[in-house]
Amino acid sequence: MIPYSLIIIIDYTKQSLILEFTSKILLENYTELINYKNIETCLSNINNLEICNLDIKSIILDSNILKCDITKDIQIKNFPQIIQYIKENIINYKKWIYKEYKNGISIENVVSTARYKKRLTIYNKQKELEKSTNIEYLRLLKNKEEIIAYFHNKIRFELNINTVGQIRKFLQISNNNLKSVLYSVANPILSIINEAVNCINIEENTSVISLHEYERSILLKQCDYDLQKVEIIIRKYIAKNTSINRAMQPYRKLYQKLKATKTNTIDIKKLLI
Repeated sequence: MIPYSLIIIIDYTKQSLILEFTSKILLENYTELINYKNIETCLSNINNLEICNLDIKSIILDSNILKCDITKDIQIKNFPQIIQYIKENIINYKKWIYKEYKNGISIENVVSTARYKKRLTIYNKQKELEKSTNIEYLRLLKNKEEIIAYFHNKIRFELNINTVGQIRKFLQISNNNLKSVLYSVANPILSIINEAVNCINIEENTSVISLHEYERSILLKQCDYDLQKVEIIIRKYIAKNTSINRAMQPYRKLYQKLKATKTNTIDIKKLLI
């Protein structure tokens, strides 16, 4: 666990080796995250610990990824705005739930089977790095101040992928080979956002211009502008075969119009491309 989390499992009877590590293994190159250019450095740094002697070339040529976290760091000053935006624009609150944490938020789909589970966490990376659990790690780094400065106002999007099937699906690859995973050009984080969050881009207009909008604005106000509460009420009065997404769309648009300003407009999709 100290200075960074590392798991090595060797099973001689099955002739298998399992490695689990995070991008902290890159030490001074931590900001690069794990990719096809630095995977050899990751394995070399494990060897430098002198716990075991890994055959690096063979591992790179012949190994499979069983689970992984896909991450993307973006720079934004107003992180609470991102959290609020996601909370207000969940497409379907019965299919997707959000959980707030001290340092961020997670969104996950409501399923009973683990292999269909999807979970995206969004958090302030600088604050996470400055936790007491990372003190020993930071002491190792020659460029500690540079690393901390890099993560200033950085928000991390982290998608947990825990099954072989999900890795292939999310990364759009035919096998779980290490190289296939690292060379994938898919954008699974954006895919989850597209699936869970209704990213509406509405022009600024704070006036209610029709009777329908006026009626909807009353319901929004009664629900304290909480779209989840609005959805609960809408579900009571629409037919079972009516799309909740379609029924909620006018309320989302009106909410955005009532709340939008030029200074707080967010385009999450653009940030994640």
